[in-house]
Amino acid sequence: MAYFKAGLVLEEAVSHGLNELGIAHRRTAPWGEEDVKEAVDFVIPPQHGRPAFEIQLTLMRKHERKRMDFALAALSKRARGIRVYLEVVASHRREDLARVGRRVAQAIQTIVTRLRNFGPYNLLGASVNAKNGAIQKFDLVLELGVRLKEAARRLLERIEAARATPQANETPVPILFHLGVCAHKAAELHRASRCAPPRPPAPIRRHRFPTRRPFLPRRFC
Repeated sequence: MAYFKAGLVLEEAVSHGLNELGIAHRRTAPWGEEDVKEAVDFVIPPQHGRPAFEIQLTLMRKHERKRMDFALAALSKRARGIRVYLEVVASHRREDLARVGRRVAQAIQTIVTRLRNFGPYNLLGASVNAKNGAIQKFDLVLELGVRLKEAARRLLERIEAARATPQANETPVPILFHLGVCAHKAAELHRASRCAPPRPPAPIRRHRFPTRRPFLPRRFC
């Protein structure tokens, strides 16, 4: 509950920081449909040729369930902007959240205006240091790996079961086209990185002493 209250205060501070930086945005309603089902806290509309950004902000570092819910919600929706999962690290409860919010707003400005590579699924994981505003990117799909693949398989099974019911035509279900594929690729990359053979040791360079006579001017010969 403390994390929830601090998260709401931080979201408000980030919203004020974005307003000061002149970045148009929309904050989703707490416990609303976008907040719960889509796992989105901020929406930055497309402008100046840049795509839309949909951002989730969290104070929980490396929280597997939140990461999994965000990845599943992002990959199960085709029509969406670039999804950004933003973790605020090195923050304490007694720290000034207004100051942290300004740093996070500056980090969002950097991500929106400067970054160009968001991977094949337009899905970015990043952590922002609350003390100095440093940004560190990470691959959500690759880090979740096999766990994301299993979660996608269970979700696909539930969707197939829902389609088999007589009410399937009346109740539309989301179409997950590339979720299983990307999760499978992530699992294969994770397995390959763990099972890769060790690199051969670098050859030992032996020092060779110079045998050439040093050059001396004629007057010293």
